[in-house]
Amino acid sequence: MTLRIYHGSIINLNVDVIVNAANTRLQHGAGVAAAIARAAGPNFQRESNAVTFCPIGEAVATTGGWLRAKHVVHVPTMDLEPWGRIASPEDIASGARLAIRLCLELGGKSIAFPLLGAG
Repeated sequence: MTLRIYHGSIINLNVDVIVNAANTRLQHGAGVAAAIARAAGPNFQRESNAVTFCPIGEAVATTGGWLRAKHVVHVPTMDLEPWGRIASPEDIASGARLAIRLCLELGGKSIAFPLLGAG
């Protein structure tokens, strides 16, 4: 396994899967999620809306839309509900492991992670 640290936008990387630092409702309104959604095109949010919910500590995949990446794996680190639960380090680790598992299940050989849970 090769690990590379890259500083910059992940949306133009030539990888099979991009991980999105998401919220539980997969509403891509700010930060990394918004940048991915803008680059992926209008169907990306519609596809995310069809998922409706992904709990903190879990992961779910959608297509990459217009991105070079074939898929985006969403790892929620914050809840949009009124109580506003934030992911613990254990939740983030769980979501990251599941993102890697989903990448492999989707046939991916490369994956790009942003910093998860940084707010």
